[in-house]
Amino acid sequence: MCTFVLLFGFVGSAAASVWWTGAGGDNYWSNPGNWGPDDGDGFGYYVADTAGSTILVDATHSATAGTGARIGYNNGIGGNPVTVNITGGSLTSGETRLAYNDGGASVVNVSGTGQFINTTYIRSSYSTTLTNSTVSISDDGYISVGTYWRHSEKGQGHITIEDNGLLEIAEYLDLADSSGDGYLNIYDNGKLVVGGLFDVGAKVGSASGTTTVNLHDGTIQAGSLDMVGLVPGDYAGLIDIELGELLLKGDLRSDTTLLGWISSDYIVGYAGTGSVVVGTNLVDIGGVDYTLITAIPEPATVMLLGLGGLALIRRKRAR
Repeated sequence: MCTFVLLFGFVGSAAASVWWTGAGGDNYWSNPGNWGPDDGDGFGYYVADTAGSTILVDATHSATAGTGARIGYNNGIGGNPVTVNITGGSLTSGETRLAYNDGGASVVNVSGTGQFINTTYIRSSYSTTLTNSTVSISDDGYISVGTYWRHSEKGQGHITIEDNGLLEIAEYLDLADSSGDGYLNIYDNGKLVVGGLFDVGAKVGSASGTTTVNLHDGTIQAGSLDMVGLVPGDYAGLIDIELGELLLKGDLRSDTTLLGWISSDYIVGYAGTGSVVVGTNLVDIGGVDYTLITAIPEPATVMLLGLGGLALIRRKRAR
């Protein structure tokens, strides 16, 4: 057992470039027998979509992807979805690319005590076709990103965080980076923490012209927010809040940009039938003030006048 662990650690630390074969017979990422010979380009670990594989990481089989991992990497070949299930232990990668270079679909599921540690960045759904990348974080699963996540660069990308799952991104999350369509769903006490910009605006040329965030019982905490993209002509995104909380750094209670996004229906409550509410009191998180944005369903709006801790920003009629 010691020889096995040391061998894999050596391969992972030597900036190898290897392709998944699945020849080891157990589908564990940590088994060197599941990987082919080093082809010399030094990138890391490739899983082509032709493999159609389900790759495993669990509490007794943690693994490293060296300088990086390309999951669902096509390289000009058509193929099948690639699934990585992390149910315990950890998978550590320098940089990660999901459904990349005209790859097929990639699915990453992180649950239980599983951790997916990305020391630099994630880029996903980079394809000239509508390639899907799907990431699910559930049941206390955890993903960290050391710099940024450029999501849905050209294809469709879906992120779901639920059941106490946690996604932490040090710098920024661009939900639809180029011409793709990005979706983020947060349920059942899931949490997203972005140290810097949470960019929800889709880019010019995206298939649907929007990105969608469903914040339905969970939390998004971000250093800042952009709903309309960073370049003139970008499409606006949509955040739909139900039982969730959106926390934005700083005092934005009278911020005209935020209030404008709410009045323009870029941030809605209960699919547009409820009311978006900005808290009158700031929330202290680690000595830093955050503005709290929530929503209430339409029948409750008449009670708002009796609640001293909230300020109603907009009210929509039920459709």
